[in-house]
Amino acid sequence: MTDLERRLRDALATKTDAAAPAAGLPEAALRAGRRARRARTGLAAAASLVLVALLALPLVVQPPLSGVPAAPVTTAGVTTPAPPATAPTDLPAPTLASLPPLTEDAARAHAAAFIAFARDPENSPVAGLGLADRVLLGVGGELTEQVPQNRLATQAGWDTGDASTAHAERSGPFNAITTLRDHAARAEAAAFDTRMVVDYPSCNNPQEHVAAPPSLADHVRVTIQPAADSVDSCIDWFAVDLYLSPDDRVAGVVLVLGSP
Repeated sequence: MTDLERRLRDALATKTDAAAPAAGLPEAALRAGRRARRARTGLAAAASLVLVALLALPLVVQPPLSGVPAAPVTTAGVTTPAPPATAPTDLPAPTLASLPPLTEDAARAHAAAFIAFARDPENSPVAGLGLADRVLLGVGGELTEQVPQNRLATQAGWDTGDASTAHAERSGPFNAITTLRDHAARAEAAAFDTRMVVDYPSCNNPQEHVAAPPSLADHVRVTIQPAADSVDSCIDWFAVDLYLSPDDRVAGVVLVLGSP
């Protein structure tokens, strides 16, 4: 036997001895040891499969919430700038069906109370207007101030804005009640058109609609306008818009005028 053959025999004998069961151990203990080794081997294989599956998944970047900036993303050492934050989507415009319920008769009753107060404040006290404790006043779709109810007890108390307040090629102060009064003095008794609206066309540009001030957009809007046959031009046209809160009180009054 050559030296190479002896070394091969000794190596095989050593491998066989290492694989042989330990002397003196019960067969049950040996079986338990083999099961434990198989379990560890299975767990390691399963972990390897899970790792491979995870690495194979595509990278998905969740888009940021509207208006919230996202963080930059780093992949394989390369940093990708975050996309710009998007502006919040505008809410849908309100419709009459989406506003608090109010019958046309109730809307006309509010309008009639304002017309009566404009015509004869002595015999139609402000208490009949159904005002909220504080009322927002505005001109041309823009709010100018919020005033306590008791300031509005007289027609002069409805003045809003000043000489620096411009609307429809005119300067302030503006007064919704005296606008109604002056039109009633020029026209017949049935010279007003009153109705519930979401918006309405501008006299000067019928393609443009007069929207409510944003803070009053969720209120019922009752508009008082001159009847179509009671004015000759847009310089005489106007709208007095009453904004009613869910408890049926007038929370805002906005005057809109036509331009020359």
